[in-house]
Amino acid sequence: MENVYKIGVVGEESVVKGFLSLGFSVKSVSNAEAAKNAIEELKNDSCAIVYVTSNFYEKADTDKYRTDSLFTVIPIPTPGSSSDITVKRLKKYVEKAVGADILFNK
Repeated sequence: MENVYKIGVVGEESVVKGFLSLGFSVKSVSNAEAAKNAIEELKNDSCAIVYVTSNFYEKADTDKYRTDSLFTVIPIPTPGSSSDITVKRLKKYVEKAVGADILFNK
């Protein structure tokens, strides 16, 4: 039997609850420690990709997953956030996948 991997989302309830309708595994959290735990839970629950809202991404020690070939953590912007890391990481992922900067053209 083949492995079936899931997609997860971690963040504040108001931001992540819409992902439930897409079939994602969603974890609502209110602080960075809960975000760390939620990421680990999703990893152990066969999630291959976990999107984390930018307000928790930087504080959730996500760098330890950078070398994992079957698991990745990707930041997503949140309303009102001014985090530059989210935009930089998204740009990097798109460039790697597509081969060019199609989002920002810079």
